[in-house]
Amino acid sequence: MAKSDDHRDAATIPVTEFKGVGAAVAQKLARLGLETVQDVLFHLPLRYEDRSRVVPIGAVRSGQRVTVEGEVEHSETVFRGRRMLLCHVRETRSRCAPPRPPR
Repeated sequence: MAKSDDHRDAATIPVTEFKGVGAAVAQKLARLGLETVQDVLFHLPLRYEDRSRVVPIGAVRSGQRVTVEGEVEHSETVFRGRRMLLCHVRETRSRCAPPRPPR
């Protein structure tokens, strides 16, 4: 966007004015209902999942959405109405061990 356009209403600025958004990308965004800068600013995720808190595998209960850390011992693709990836995971962190620093 040009400097003289800095104070335009976000509801009137088309997404094509974003760097890298041409006609093809604008068409894909339009399918999501995103046609203006304002649309993009207010496009929020369906839900927020906190992935910063790692839960021990033994503490996970059915139906919970959590982040676990472990080693995949075995994986397979199965078909049960739809294709699913099943993984057998072994816990690799002890409860007393401090979290590993990010790489």
